[in-house]
Amino acid sequence: MEVSPAFIDETGVLTESATRQPLYGIGVLVVPRTKYVTESFYRLHFNFIQDMAKRRNELKRRINAEDRPLTMSEIDKLMWSSRHHEYKFAEVTH
Repeated sequence: MEVSPAFIDETGVLTESATRQPLYGIGVLVVPRTKYVTESFYRLHFNFIQDMAKRRNELKRRINAEDRPLTMSEIDKLMWSSRHHEYKFAEVTH
């Protein structure tokens, strides 16, 4: 028996707000040959990390050049972690 990875995703809410949004869905995508999908995800992931680092560095340079205190929005952008990001299958190509 061949083992194939499955990508699983969910949408919806399971809290009190479910009365306003009563639908909940779960999707499964079984991929028998993952090479192209995983290579695309690796590219997406490393490009995303590089882009976020570039944005943070540009923000730091601008703040230093303006010699002023940081705003709450800027602090949030500088502290934002790139360790958790949800990739969409629409972004995956081979």
